[in-house]
Amino acid sequence: MGLLDLIDEESRFPAATDQTLSEKLHDNISSSFYICPKDRGPTFTILHYAGPVMYETTGFLEKNRDTLHTEVLSLLRNAGNPLARQLFQSYVTSTGGLLGRQETKKHQPAPSATPLFSRSGPDRSKGSGATPKKALLSIGTSKRAQTISSYFVFSLRDLMSKMLRGSPHFVRCIKPNDVKSSEHFSVEKVLLQLKYTGVMETTRIRKEGYSHRITFRNFLK
Repeated sequence: MGLLDLIDEESRFPAATDQTLSEKLHDNISSSFYICPKDRGPTFTILHYAGPVMYETTGFLEKNRDTLHTEVLSLLRNAGNPLARQLFQSYVTSTGGLLGRQETKKHQPAPSATPLFSRSGPDRSKGSGATPKKALLSIGTSKRAQTISSYFVFSLRDLMSKMLRGSPHFVRCIKPNDVKSSEHFSVEKVLLQLKYTGVMETTRIRKEGYSHRITFRNFLK
């Protein structure tokens, strides 16, 4: 199981604490990119491409559950303010986005949607013929409360599927300095940004003549 799956699993236990979460992560993740602290405390470090980043598990479970009390939900769903009432009666997709007004008015929500701030997720156990593209992102998960981690995973999968279907082009914005001063160029800051965004690595690959990846069969031709 990965880090996000472990956080989701621990979030389902009412008696779970930040300390039990950190212990679960330390005991179950064996990756060279995951660094466990020597004191096995409520912190861990991830070796990202841009460099190591230390995280504290304090408040992870509460933020990941992202739940509201039933009394609060009932109050907001029956609020006198039309905007608040509409927001809390809307449906949210598997990526965490709200459906449009026309889709919300339908009696049957989309297969990939669940009531906003609902305690249980969408029922994905029943098939219905052709499955919408967005619903494909939620197949294989059980009927349970949606969490911030699950929204992040589905959003990432949705982004990757869109990138694979198209030919994306990226514009890298480089911040020249931290003082918002014109005609002031910080060499160290710009160099770090070029390195961490992969521009330096891409330049090195292109200089060596490997600007495009081709299949082995085409390479032989």
